[in-house]
Amino acid sequence: MKARFVIHAIRPCIGCLLVFLWFVTLQPAMAEPTPAIQFLMKEPVSMMDWGLKNIEDHLFRNRALFVQSEKSLFEPEPTIAVLYDWEKNQIRISLGLRTCKQVQKMSQGLSDIRSHVEWVIKYLRGSLTMKPYDSFFRHRGFRNKESPRSLESELAGLTELIVSVRDRESNILSRCTGHLTGSDIVWLTIGQP
Repeated sequence: MKARFVIHAIRPCIGCLLVFLWFVTLQPAMAEPTPAIQFLMKEPVSMMDWGLKNIEDHLFRNRALFVQSEKSLFEPEPTIAVLYDWEKNQIRISLGLRTCKQVQKMSQGLSDIRSHVEWVIKYLRGSLTMKPYDSFFRHRGFRNKESPRSLESELAGLTELIVSVRDRESNILSRCTGHLTGSDIVWLTIGQP
């Protein structure tokens, strides 16, 4: 009687096993990552990469502020680029503004652009240094004990701000640069005093 009970108890388990095997064989085979994907999976992100991306994300979240002006001079989406220039050992933060309509090369139009660009540079200097600048380049929640004490000042000293203004035909109307930690603005093209 015990043997009969064991056989009856095993039959439903065999049925479940057959259903499970049938279900598993219907699942598609998993694809393997391509060599390009495998390479990217092995390539680490440096804290420099992390910091540049964090700065770019910060600027992107605040992008509407860069184009707001009393006279609606600019299109709503500025271009934003943050990169490290290996040859100059410099972090470059570039913003590109495009005018909404053809700005006449009159002194008043250029004066309005110049005033706005100066405000953008001041805003960048303030917003990027409101908290320690090197916090963009740190792990979240802790600071590496081996990081140099001068990290913040070195990074800030290596950072150049560039703001360009173009008209609808992509002609450069104004371009200026300034160091993140400085107060000077250097006008490279039209708009110089």
